[in-house]
Amino acid sequence: MTAVLRVGPQLGTDADAAENVVIAVTTGELDDVTEIAKRLRALDGGREPTDS
Repeated sequence: MTAVLRVGPQLGTDADAAENVVIAVTTGELDDVTEIAKRLRALDGGREPTDS
């Protein structure tokens, strides 16, 4: 059985997209810090972090 890991833009829920990012990071497929941050920001609607 072959598993398919999708890291790019996904159709589905935010939970699905978040799960894909976590899997990509833990398997080493996604290891660039800038790209990880970009994907995490996209999960949050592209908003920049705020100081609260």
